[in-house]
Amino acid sequence: MDKNAMWKWLILIGLTCWSVVLVTPVREKVKLGLDLRGGTSYLLEIDDSALDDNARKDAQPRALEIIRNRVDALGVAEPIIYPQPDGKRIVVQIPGLRAEDRARAMDLIQSAAYLEFRLVHPKNDELVTKLFEDDLAPEGFKIVNVAGETRHGGRYYRRDKTADAGRTEQQIRDAAASFRAPPGHVLMLMREMVNNQEYFYPYYVNRRADLSGENLVNAGVEYSNLQVPYVTLKFDAIGARKFARLTADNAPGGDRNRGEERRYLAIVLDGMLYSAPWIKTAIYGGNAIIEGEFSLRDAQNLAIALRAGSLPAPVKIVEERTVDPTLGRDSVSSGTRAALFGGIAVAVFMAAYYLIPGLIANVALLLDLLLLPFGMMLVGGIFSMFDGGIGLGAGRIGLPTLTLPGIAGIALTLGMAVDANVLIFERMREEQRAGKSLAAAVPAGYDKAFTTIFDSNITTLLAAVIMFWQGAGPVRGYAVTLSAGILVSMFTAIVVTRLLFNLILRHTQIKQLRMMQWIRDTKIDFLGARRVCLTASLALLAVCAIFFMKRGQGNYGIDFTGGTSVVFNYDQTHEAPVDLLRKALSDAGVKDAVPSYQQKKGDVGDAPVKLLEVKAAFGTGPAISKTVAEKFPQGAYVVLSEDSVGRHNVGMTALLNPLLYLHRSEPARPTERK
Repeated sequence: MDKNAMWKWLILIGLTCWSVVLVTPVREKVKLGLDLRGGTSYLLEIDDSALDDNARKDAQPRALEIIRNRVDALGVAEPIIYPQPDGKRIVVQIPGLRAEDRARAMDLIQSAAYLEFRLVHPKNDELVTKLFEDDLAPEGFKIVNVAGETRHGGRYYRRDKTADAGRTEQQIRDAAASFRAPPGHVLMLMREMVNNQEYFYPYYVNRRADLSGENLVNAGVEYSNLQVPYVTLKFDAIGARKFARLTADNAPGGDRNRGEERRYLAIVLDGMLYSAPWIKTAIYGGNAIIEGEFSLRDAQNLAIALRAGSLPAPVKIVEERTVDPTLGRDSVSSGTRAALFGGIAVAVFMAAYYLIPGLIANVALLLDLLLLPFGMMLVGGIFSMFDGGIGLGAGRIGLPTLTLPGIAGIALTLGMAVDANVLIFERMREEQRAGKSLAAAVPAGYDKAFTTIFDSNITTLLAAVIMFWQGAGPVRGYAVTLSAGILVSMFTAIVVTRLLFNLILRHTQIKQLRMMQWIRDTKIDFLGARRVCLTASLALLAVCAIFFMKRGQGNYGIDFTGGTSVVFNYDQTHEAPVDLLRKALSDAGVKDAVPSYQQKKGDVGDAPVKLLEVKAAFGTGPAISKTVAEKFPQGAYVVLSEDSVGRHNVGMTALLNPLLYLHRSEPARPTERK
C-alpha cells in the first residue's frame, strides 16, 4: 500500500479548496473575454519604417503606454491592452463598447497627436484672394459663395464628392498641399461650419514646424462667451519661453513683423489644420487655445489625445472584432450547455459500462471540473513566464480571461479526461483475466498503462503549447484551457483514482471488478496489415486535401481571406432582398459586398433564428452598418458582431506555409485593399 497516501489526500484537499476559492464568487472572479460579454478588440500595427534603430527599439512600449492613457481617458471599464511578441503590434480590447462610440475609439487610438505650431505665409490673404478671383481650387474641391455673415467674405471651398471616389482623406490632403503653394509652404484647408454646412478655408502654411507640442503638459476644454467649446493648452517652462518668443517676434511691431502686418499662427495636429488665429500680441505664461468648429465630443477627443502625448510612430488598425453583448450571453449559455451535456453523457457511459470503476472515474471527472481553475492559473502563470503575460488578460497569480474557444477547450477536456481511465481499466481487465487478484491487477493496470497515457497526453500538450506560442487572442484561451485540462486530468486519472482504488482494497471485501464488455476476443492482425492501412490513410489524406483546396475556398472566413464581416439580427417579417442589399451597399461605396442570410439554431424548443451576414473589403464595417440600418429601417437591423482583418494579417499563409509564418520579423505589407 502507498505509505504517502495521507500526504496525497491532504494535497488533493488543499488544491481543491484553493481552486474553488479562485472562482468564488463567480461573477467577480471569472473574467469573460469580449466574445462572451461583448465589446470591441483592435489589433494595431506600428509603422516604424521612418524611425532610427534606437527609436525603433522602444517604439512599442512607448506606444503601449500612450494608447493605454488614451483608452483610460475614454472612461471604459477594465480595458485589456497588451503588446504582441513581434515588437510591432498591440492588442486593445474594450468591453461593452457601444456602436456609436467605436468610431470615436478608433480615431483616438490611431491619432498620432503630433501637435505643431506653424507660421502662415505673410501674404496669405493676398494669395487666397487671388485664388478665389481666378476661380482656382485644388482637385476635389470647388469654390462656393455663402450668404449671410461669414468670417471670410462668403468665399469658401467645398468638397466635390464626385471627384473623391476611391481617394482617402489623406490622399485628398496630400494632393491639395502643393496646389499653387509658394516655396517652403503647403496649402492647408481649415474646416468651418456655416449654417450647419461644411466648408473649408485655405491657408498657406510653413512646411516646417516653428514650435512642436513636445513641451505640452496639459490640455483641457473650456467654453467661450457664446458657449462654443475650445481646447486650452499649457506648456512647461521651456515651452512657455519658446511660445512667448514665437508670438512676440511675429506680433505687430515684433522683430519679424516691423511692418505690423497681420500674421497668423497655424495650429496643426496630425497634419490637419485646426485653427489659424491672428497673433495680436506676445503671449506669456505658456497658455494657448485651439479654436475651431468643434463639437463638445471633438474638443474632448482632441484634449485627451494631447494630454496622453504623441505616438512615436503612426499606428494602423489591421484587425477589428466587435461582438454584441446579447450574442456574448448567448455564447456563454450555449457553451455552458455543451460542456454540461458532454460531461453528463461521459459520466453516464462510464457508470453504465465500467460499473464501480466507472463511478470512480466519474468522481475523478468531478474533481477535474473543481481543479480546472487551479490548472488554468498554473498554466497561465507558466506561459506568462516565457511570454511576459502577453495575451492572457490577467496577472501571473490570477485566472486567465475565459473566451468561447476556452469553453470549447473545457468541453474537450471533459471528454478526454476519462481516456486515461479507460486505458487503465482495460489493462486491469486483462490482468484479472490472466488470473491475477484484484490487489495485483490494480497496480499492474496503472503501471502498464502509464507509458501510453503519458505519451498521448504529452503529444496533445505540445500541440497546445504551439497554439499558444504561435496563436493570438481566443486561440491562446483555447490553448490555456486545453493545457490545464490535460494536466488536471492526468493528475486525477493517475493519482486520485488510484487513491480511491486503494481505499476499496483496504476497506472492502471486493475480490473482482466486474465490467461490461460489448466486443469480445477480437483477433485483428493490425501489424500484418500495416502497409495496406498506411497506404489507404495517405491516399485518403491526399484526397481530402485536394477536395479542401478545390471546394473549400469559398468557405474560408475573413481570418484567411481578409476583409470585413458584419452580422445583423433583424425583424424577419421585413427581410430585405439580397439584390436590394447589394445595390444599396454598392451605391454607398461598399464595392463587391456579399450579403447572405443564415440560420442559427435557437434554444431547445425555440424556432431557428435567421441572421444577415455581409462580407466586404477591409475597413468597410461602419459603412455597412450605417447603410443597412438607414436604407432598410423596417427590418430593424442590429449589429451583433463585426470582424475586420487586413489582407496582410490573414492566416492562410500560416496554414499553407509554416516556414513563412515562423519567419515573422518582416510581415507582408498591406495591399491596396487595406
